[in-house]
Amino acid sequence: MSAADRSRPVWGRAAFKLACGILVCAGLPAWAISLDLPLPQTARMTASDADPAASFVFPLAPVTAVQPAPAPLEGAGTRQAWIAADAALTTMQILDPIRASLVDQGFAVAFECADIECGGFDFRYALRLLPEPEMHVDLGDFRYLYARSPDEIEHVAVVVSRSDGAANIHISRLGPSNGNGFAAALPAASAATADAPELALPETGPGATGTTVLEDVAFETGSATLGGPDYPSLETLAAFLAENPLATVVFVGHTDAVGDLDSNVALSRRRAEAVAEQLIGFYAIPASRVSAEGVGYLAPRASNQTPEGRAANRRVEALILLPGGG
Repeated sequence: MSAADRSRPVWGRAAFKLACGILVCAGLPAWAISLDLPLPQTARMTASDADPAASFVFPLAPVTAVQPAPAPLEGAGTRQAWIAADAALTTMQILDPIRASLVDQGFAVAFECADIECGGFDFRYALRLLPEPEMHVDLGDFRYLYARSPDEIEHVAVVVSRSDGAANIHISRLGPSNGNGFAAALPAASAATADAPELALPETGPGATGTTVLEDVAFETGSATLGGPDYPSLETLAAFLAENPLATVVFVGHTDAVGDLDSNVALSRRRAEAVAEQLIGFYAIPASRVSAEGVGYLAPRASNQTPEGRAANRRVEALILLPGGG
């Protein structure tokens, strides 16, 4: 693909981002703190998981019955699957800008192959991919790329395939673990948190609590749909939770006063669940530490008589709890 082709407006930057709150930051070069890979603008995440003690296989050659897969590598791992409803893009057109972006960010491509030349069935099932239907691989039309940092402490694998007029994308990342899960908070002066809304985070003593409004998470009337893939307030919260591995968070959704109570309680809970899913899927906080509730319009913070007041009431608050205390 030419440079002109890469510049066509079909890509969404920041569609795949792993922040320092997910991987160990100490001692890593600046490019290792986050990945910003170009995916098609129509791409939406279908599944995501994180494992502080993951075991991933990254083939460096075709895998066959004669040439088996290499030994797995271990560390803190994340996997994300995406689907893009774009029948025009080939797997090469999707993978090409991702490859270029990885190289620009300091990674070296160690191996790349396509469908049959990779080893077909044997190769596909040597990879630890998220399962169907979240990630579909057509054995006759897929591409694989494996890249790693020069010091080989970070590894990224990309699988791109096609199915029924859509593109399927799977991105795995493996880095060092501190033994207690994904480590370290974002640096205080990092770009990711410099513009984050002020959060009322609790003191870190036993039994401490804190409630804060996620001011950058907004909803339209009647909607529980988030407007983007990442939010500075959630990134700040994820960093706090990474620093305090026993802390938990309850998201509480709120609505304006349009509609009846029952429907608003249900809507507010869906809003809280949407934020919880974002924290779990995008920032790799374990689901066991996150819950969601909804109270509808029972706790307004502004008048529902004005559009501005109703917008302020459509919100999600985070209740952060640390264990201990009397």
